[in-house]
Amino acid sequence: MASPLDRGGRLSDPLTIDLALAGARAALGVGLLVAPGSFASIIVGDAARSPGAKLLSRAAGVRDVSMAVVSIWALDRPDDLPRTHRLHAIVDACDAAAGVMAFRHLTPVGKAFAVLGGSSSAITGYVQSRRWRHSTDGAGAAA
Repeated sequence: MASPLDRGGRLSDPLTIDLALAGARAALGVGLLVAPGSFASIIVGDAARSPGAKLLSRAAGVRDVSMAVVSIWALDRPDDLPRTHRLHAIVDACDAAAGVMAFRHLTPVGKAFAVLGGSSSAITGYVQSRRWRHSTDGAGAAA
C-alpha cells in the first residue's frame, strides 16, 4: 500500500486528508455534544458553562457531526465531493470570522483554535474541492 505522505512527509492523498478532516470534525462535534460546558470552556472560558452557552455548544456539535457524516457520505459520490468541500470551506471561514469578531473574549487556546483552526480548515476545504474536481477524469468538473 502506498504511503499517504509525500516525500516531504506531508499528507498528500486526498482520501486520507478527507478522512482525517472528517475524524477531527466528528471528534470536535462529539466533544461539544457530550461535555458542552467543559469542552467549550477551552475556547471561551467560564462563559461556556451557562445554560445558553451549552445549548449553542451542543448545536455546534450537531453541526460538526453532521458535516463529518456528509464528508464520509460524499466519498462514495465523487461528483458531490467538490461541492461538499466548498460548503465546508464556507462554514469554516465563517467560524474563523466569528473568532476574529470575538477575539478579545476568547482564551489563548480559543484564539488559536477559532482563528487559525477555522481559517486553515477553510483553506484546506477549498484546496480539497479543487483537487477532487480535477482528480476523477472530469467528475465534478461542472461543480
